[in-house]
Amino acid sequence: MFAIAFGDDDDETKPYHKKRAKIYRVLNSMADGHLRGMGFAGAVVAGLKNGMLEARTESQKKNPNYMDAIVEMIKISP
Repeated sequence: MFAIAFGDDDDETKPYHKKRAKIYRVLNSMADGHLRGMGFAGAVVAGLKNGMLEARTESQKKNPNYMDAIVEMIKISP
């Protein structure tokens, strides 16, 4: 969040897609923190969200392996 708010001098030289990916990772981490802070139900929702994101990433590969997505979905402990 600090990097987004105050930025780095290096950010001006990075391509747009790298800046966007960095912002996406920060926002995803913040969402995970808020959801996990809500207790068990939030941890379940965060796990399902992360599993779906992992499944989407795997589906774009030539030989997708969805086992990592399944593991993300059942991961509840911090």
